[in-house]
This record gives sequence, C-alpha cells and structure tokens, in this order.
Amino acid sequence: QLLTAIRAIHSQGIACRGLTPSRVIITGRQRVRIAGCGLSHILENDSSIPIAAQMHEDLTNVGRLVLVLATMSVHGYQSIQNSVDVVRNRFSQELE
Repeated sequence: QLLTAIRAIHSQGIACRGLTPSRVIITGRQRVRIAGCGLSHILENDSSIPIAAQMHEDLTNVGRLVLVLATMSVHGYQSIQNSVDVVRNRFSQELE
C-alpha cells in the first residue's frame, strides 16, 4: 500500500518530501495513509531541486521505512548501516 501511494503521488508530478515513520498512518481498517504529502510542494515550491531527485529521495526513504519495520526500531531511520547489520544478524543467512 505504501508503494502504491508513492506511485500515485509521483504520477501527479509531485514528491512526498520528508517521508518518515511519523508520517505513515495505519487506519483502523488496516489501510496505509501518508500524512502531509505534497504540502512542501505547495508551501515551499523549491524548484532548485529537480523533481526526479525529490522522487528518488522518496524511494530512499521507503527503503529506510522498510529497515524500521525489519528492526522494529525508529533508530533505523537515522543509521542505515546499523539497521542493515541488525537485519543481517536477526534473519537467516538465506537472505544474502
């Protein structure tokens, strides 16, 4: 659902910007929502950063969110390498 939401946002020619664990909302019906998406596009209108680079940042942040879920810690969002090490130690060698 998260990737579908990102794809829908990107298809409109905007980026989410600042996708963090605190902006991902899971509703009572187990639906994923992203809070505040596209607001920076309207409020800041920072055209110095190409939209493709902003979209790439969104995808990088999705990867960080996956690490947060895999490590069950929001600290994974700040330290990618530490999170990768935790995942490597926690899960089987078959993942490599």
